[in-house]
Amino acid sequence: EEIADGSRYKTIHMRYGGASEMNGEEVFEFGIADVVNWVSAFQKKVNGFEKKEIDYYIFHQAQKFLLQNIASICDIDMDQMLMSLEKYGNTSCGSIPLTMCLHKEELRQKKKMSLFLCGFGIGLSCSLMQMFIQSDTVLELIESDEKYSY
Repeated sequence: EEIADGSRYKTIHMRYGGASEMNGEEVFEFGIADVVNWVSAFQKKVNGFEKKEIDYYIFHQAQKFLLQNIASICDIDMDQMLMSLEKYGNTSCGSIPLTMCLHKEELRQKKKMSLFLCGFGIGLSCSLMQMFIQSDTVLELIESDEKYSY
């Protein structure tokens, strides 16, 4: 199934040598329309998917208001929606693993769990997965002031 076709590339883009440009209204609409539709389609199409078996939901940490709306529309309990946004902001592609590590203690309350992960954004694309994981494999988050030069 096609999820990103590139036709809305101007919604978030950067011109060569220039500043980035974003149409915030279109990005928000993408989140509460397209992402919500894909979550719903995933839940209907995946053989054996049981919403009641999901322990936690971890979405890309784009914006709190957007995540609250997605959760509301998809009937996801906010207690199951793990967030790192308030502490770290939008950390781009690292937001899902960062959120998992930040909530290590909550995740380790059960020996094995089911997570629903949803990454979305760049190119107005979306990736969804249900993941079964042993809780002792969630790593501790280590913060550092170290700076790395490339």
